[in-house]
Amino acid sequence: MSRIYDALFKEKLVTNKIIWLEGPIGVGKSSYAAEALTEKGVAFEKIDFRLKEVRTKFNNLTSKEIGWYFNQNSAYILKDAQYFKSLQLLIDLVLSQEVRSSLVLTTAFKPGMNEELKEAIKWEGLSFYFAPKTYYENTMANGMVYEEKNLENRLVFGNMFSKFEHDTAYYSNQLSLKIDQILNHQLGAFERINKKKPLQRLLQLLALKIGESVSFNELAEMVELDNETVERYISLFQSAHLLIVLPTLFNDKRYEVKKQHVVYFIDNGIRNALVDNFSAFEDRFDKEVLWKNWLIAERYKWNNTNQKTSEFYFWKSHTRQFIDLIEVEDKEIFAMRCSWNKKKKVKEPPLFAAYYPNVIFKSVNRSTYLGYLTKK
Repeated sequence: MSRIYDALFKEKLVTNKIIWLEGPIGVGKSSYAAEALTEKGVAFEKIDFRLKEVRTKFNNLTSKEIGWYFNQNSAYILKDAQYFKSLQLLIDLVLSQEVRSSLVLTTAFKPGMNEELKEAIKWEGLSFYFAPKTYYENTMANGMVYEEKNLENRLVFGNMFSKFEHDTAYYSNQLSLKIDQILNHQLGAFERINKKKPLQRLLQLLALKIGESVSFNELAEMVELDNETVERYISLFQSAHLLIVLPTLFNDKRYEVKKQHVVYFIDNGIRNALVDNFSAFEDRFDKEVLWKNWLIAERYKWNNTNQKTSEFYFWKSHTRQFIDLIEVEDKEIFAMRCSWNKKKKVKEPPLFAAYYPNVIFKSVNRSTYLGYLTKK
């Protein structure tokens, strides 16, 4: 599996002791690392911390035993390293050179290491975001003609699948299994929540409300949970690389909405599985919503895959003027509104233009999306 950062990843792999691959569950992070190590001729062992017997074994090792074990190979791939309770200890042993092997950490959740170390790894360019493939990567693999022809399939089934070679039932089943895996295994094991029904109820509500501005208070009332629990669950979904949550951009101007959020899913297929709707795109009533979710998720993945540090927001006024996505990067700010209909003229909201005259505005439709998605 090739990614945008292949050359950089392989270079860092042989010159650094710790590499971190983070991204959604089941997208091939550890397989990617194994292929790269094999290509470089590096002897390695892969340890899968999703397996209960593996977690039990390694979580009971003493510091001395950990030091001995991880000196037996040139490199180790720690799959789902977030479940290894002694991860910080092992990293400390590597940094102090008591352990001489290299570590490739793959995580589908926040790993158990201190925040300063996480920031240092990211600062050194040793953290790689491994999401479902971006539109650009799929195009490089399958060709522009194939991806253009199957764009509507991407909007319905998402990017978890390299190509579309099966019937709807196959993709529906695979995506439903993925959701069960996330709810039962990933979130339940790490946070010990064991509350599948409220988690799923909240996820389904968010799936119905993608692209809409909502407050946590509103969501809490709808799913009959308290505000703190809703906020905590949404934070968990973000940590699990399920959701993209946009806060409002505001400057205390009159009519600006402040304390609301807009939620999108990192993959359209997951969203459609939650609402149990895999109807053909041409028959959908939610075309615009699916298009908006896909565009914003693709832009988010593109930025993270290219290790860009942009911040994402949305903007709304009490007079119902709306900006779908605002991207703040260094000293430049870009604003975007989108429409599936390529003949529809989408204009910059006049209030936003008055309040933020230096922001670069762009409308994105069915004909103009490629340049937007791959803008560096």
